Amino acid sequence: MAKEIYINEGLFEQASAEDIALATKVLASAKLIEDDWVVRPSSSVPNPCDSDYLCDPPPYIPFGFPGNVVDAIGKAAGDVTKAAGDVVDALGVRGLACDAVAVSAAGVCSANTSGAALAVCLAVAEEVRKECRKGG
Repeated sequence: MAKEIYINEGLFEQASAEDIALATKVLASAKLIEDDWVVRPSSSVPNPCDSDYLCDPPPYIPFGFPGNVVDAIGKAAGDVTKAAGDVVDALGVRGLACDAVAVSAAGVCSANTSGAALAVCLAVAEEVRKECRKGG
């Protein structure tokens, strides 16, 4: 059964279906969420773009890595964050692992999305971090 992840309602409404699909595809390809997760709106979730410059990144500068290199980096990031989570659970410092996964997700989002898709991607990553810290 697909898991639902909730993001700010206003942010959800500003994004197109394509933006939301791209954001979830990018995070799933990096193994930071599962392929079948569904993004839904919620009025109780704050907009991460309201508090800082997170959703207003510097101008996009293309850098030309071939797709297989980008895919390898994404897979490695996903593998490393899963392994780090296992080790950190054993050490009892789950919050640090969750934060590390969120940083990895933000990097993946920034490298692969822009505009509304970037905002959605970052919002999903933040909600995943929160859930991770709760132990979910």
